[in-house]
Order: sequence, then C-alpha cells, then structure tokens
Amino acid sequence: MQQRAGLAMMAWMVLLALPWLTLAEQDCMLSIPLSPLHSTPRANVTLPCHARSPHCTLQMITWSRLISIEEAETIVTCNGSLCEVTASGYQGRVRLATSQSHNSSLILTDVRLNDTTRYNCVHQWRLGDVFQKSTIAVDLNVTERKKKSVAVLLYPSTSLDGRTEPRAMQNDAAGEVFYETVNMGDEEPRDSMAGEEPHIHGSPLPVIYSTVNEVSSGPNS
Repeated sequence: MQQRAGLAMMAWMVLLALPWLTLAEQDCMLSIPLSPLHSTPRANVTLPCHARSPHCTLQMITWSRLISIEEAETIVTCNGSLCEVTASGYQGRVRLATSQSHNSSLILTDVRLNDTTRYNCVHQWRLGDVFQKSTIAVDLNVTERKKKSVAVLLYPSTSLDGRTEPRAMQNDAAGEVFYETVNMGDEEPRDSMAGEEPHIHGSPLPVIYSTVNEVSSGPNS
C-alpha cells in the first residue's frame, strides 16, 4: 500500500514538473532574426544569435557560412569560453559576444564584399540524457556606399557693378538649388543667398563638372 502511494506521489510530481521541463527546452531555443543584415566594406557588423530566455546559458556554439547550396564552411566553434576560429579568411576578424551568457552573437570586423552570404548559428545543449539542437540562419548583404549624382552648369550673369560673371548652379543632396560665382581671376568668389536666382542671360555654358548617377556595387556587380 505504501509502495503504491509512493509511486502515485512520484507520478504526480513528474506531471507537475513537465511544464517546467518544456519551458526550459523552449528557453534554450535560438531566437530567429527578423530581417537580413546590411553592411558596407571595412565596417563592423554583429550577426545575432541568442537564446529566447536570458536564463539559458549557451555552451556549445558553432558558426558557419554557406559556400554553396550543398556546402558550408565552419567559421568558429565554442565550448563554454573556449573558442577556435577554423576559417582562414576570418582569422583575427571574428569573436563572440561574451557580455551575456545567453548571447553568442558573432561580431565580424573589417567587413568585405565577399562576406555576403548566409550564416548559420547552431546551439547544442543537454536536457537530461538527451542532446537538443537549435539552428538559425542570418543573411548578410554587403554593398558599397551609394554616390549621389551632381551636375554643375555655368551661366553668364550680371553682377551689381555691371560686370558679367559666370555663375555655377547645382543641386545639393537635398535637392536645394545654390548659385556660386566662379572665380575667373584673382578676386574671391562671391556666394549668393540660398534661393536667390541671379540675372541670367542666354543659354547655359557647357557642363564643366559632373559625376555618375547613384551606384551600389556588390560582389556580383
């Protein structure tokens, strides 16, 4: 009788503990990033990888990068505080965030164009006698900085003292129009106030300066 009562008590305790065991397993799953990351060459970027709960300590972490659809390259493996960088192209450029035990984000420095790819973070942990695994993918897109298009035209204009001077008209990045007297001699150039249009005669002189339209080059351009 006492044995049956003991077994019943143990079964009841197991049933009470099941929600906590399930919660612990879910807490150690990795949070899925919301959107792809964007960076530029020579910048630093952090690829996120952290557990859903701050109470879960990440122990066994592996970061890898996708080379092709069927092939991946391991970048770094960590077991606790011991980490080893195995990818030659990332030596001295990667480290794991260590400020929080549930955070194993990959900090990538001196970003390069060929760093554009998909990265995988794998977390393995032991729950009782069973090993669990959680994997997330982080997409990184590296592109050059954009360049704005600028064109400058010369217009002949009459100054207050009656002299005719060439003036430059251009648009800045915000689309505002500015006029500037071009110094054709030894005198210092005189700027007009923003929005003040000079007295313009005839057609504009040839374009003396221009840049290309907006460009954004990546590894496949």
